[in-house]
Amino acid sequence: MNNTHYKRAVSVVLAAAVILPAVLLGAVPPVLAAGDPWNDGAGWPPLQSVSKWQKDQSYFTYQEWTGTTYNGVKQAEVFGVNREEHHTAGLIAYDTVENARQGAVDYAFERSPYYKRLTGPGQPWDLTVYKNLSLADAAGVSGNFYKPAYTGVQSNPYKGVDEIQSYPDANYGCGWKSVILPASWQTQGFDFPIYSNVAIPWLGQYGNAGGSPASVMPLAPTVTNPVGFYRRGFDVDADWMQNGKKVYITFQGVESAYYLYINGHEVGYSEDSFDAHTFDITPFLNANGKDNLLAVRVHRWCDGSWIEDQDFFRLAGIFRDVYLHASPPVRIRDYKVETPLDASFTNATLNLDVNVSNMSNAPASSYALDVKCFDPDGNDILAGAPLRGDVPAVASLGESTVNLSCQVTAQRLWSDEDPYLYTLVISLYDKTSGKLFECVGQQLGFREIRFTKTNVDANYNRTATSYQKVTINGKVITFRGVNRHDMDPRSGRYISRELYETDLSIMKQNNINAIRTSHYPNDPYLYYLADKYGLFVMAETNMESHDVQGQSDTMASHFTQAYYDRLRANLYAQRNRTAVVMWSLGNE
Repeated sequence: MNNTHYKRAVSVVLAAAVILPAVLLGAVPPVLAAGDPWNDGAGWPPLQSVSKWQKDQSYFTYQEWTGTTYNGVKQAEVFGVNREEHHTAGLIAYDTVENARQGAVDYAFERSPYYKRLTGPGQPWDLTVYKNLSLADAAGVSGNFYKPAYTGVQSNPYKGVDEIQSYPDANYGCGWKSVILPASWQTQGFDFPIYSNVAIPWLGQYGNAGGSPASVMPLAPTVTNPVGFYRRGFDVDADWMQNGKKVYITFQGVESAYYLYINGHEVGYSEDSFDAHTFDITPFLNANGKDNLLAVRVHRWCDGSWIEDQDFFRLAGIFRDVYLHASPPVRIRDYKVETPLDASFTNATLNLDVNVSNMSNAPASSYALDVKCFDPDGNDILAGAPLRGDVPAVASLGESTVNLSCQVTAQRLWSDEDPYLYTLVISLYDKTSGKLFECVGQQLGFREIRFTKTNVDANYNRTATSYQKVTINGKVITFRGVNRHDMDPRSGRYISRELYETDLSIMKQNNINAIRTSHYPNDPYLYYLADKYGLFVMAETNMESHDVQGQSDTMASHFTQAYYDRLRANLYAQRNRTAVVMWSLGNE
């Protein structure tokens, strides 16, 4: 096969092919002792966690959302403060291999004792929304709502979507309400939706910027730019506060910029509405884990909204799940799996790159990884020759990468017509104490996409003269695809699992086999279902600047770094999903 004409989707950056082994061939690592290499009765070694962040620090300028230049820093280039690095979606620590396996099969994070969802039924939050930040400042809300001593919350009971206010009688500054998340706040009695295709929605009567869009880019509006304030209490399980464990919070979707506070302390900031972001909240928790205050300030529009000019209803708020999760101080921070098939599409090489971080106060030098791969009946197909490897020594606050590889023979391939899945579980353990630290897992399938690569010369002129048809596992594929948006008339941008199930089920019934996530990353549950049901996915980055798409140089001068960040977020989150066979770097 002419390698100049074919590119596999398992390249270093755009790694999408995720294929699992079935039976090990002859070339394998040294065979280790049968059975698990850890001691189920071992206790935790004495470890103390450390953090990069501290209480009572000022991490915010409060100009991050504005698009101005502040103290010589262009705020359009500030899109995150104290965020964790991007990683594969749904990376949750489990306490046993079986819980990790079953959690991946059923998309059941609650099987982990280190997971706690803060959204959904029975999880009320307090919310108020003001027309702009100046009005919230004048009311004393923005400077005080995040403090435990704040007494301004007098919530009315949540009454659902019947309280929606219609334009022009928009509901601002009406006091606090008790709401259930996730949901766009326009469906909870605050503010109003705007539909816009191309035009920036806040210019004109809603904004304070004059002139053409390009002349005011990247400034965020201040006259009409609703800002919401969320509060709720939470407890952390006592076990999470022991043995040096770290506690994190993940926001899977917030539109469009938000500041995070825990117990009155500044914790983190983020833009990018449709990518998940995680924060280390360990140093900000109360010592016993009880009676913590979570507070979030959300701006409807920020400088990053200039590159979120998608054709849809413009909404705001916390519209995807928020959850707490804990991990040991030495943990699997991320991983990448690639399993390229051979020319006959029969044999594969299982390649794993696993990032192990050390957030303890001492070097970590006695750790190792164990890899298992289960078929749908729960049989570990790697049991005959365990795939294991030592973790290189990791300094405190450092990280090491473990590279594992073995050859396998594929028994059954994944395709849109036969979405056969295995379950990969990676376990981290301490060889000295024998303690199993954590397990992570996800479902994966054998498959490989091949296509003709469009090479260009130094002047970006195309050099390819002919193209072969796209193949999956060596077979020509026809994509029968659709674009889809996240939109529900009752909850706004939030899509329930039931609605995702209905959406994809109807697609399969109508012979659709491909989805483009126009024009942003979807909730991780969609990709899980696409793997399960057999739907090819084009994973699109949250990047569209339709109204100013002719102003490329101006756009680049403001948003180049933000664009790269969104691209990395999408790639790292979805790169291990079997269903993802194409990447879109943005739209218009």
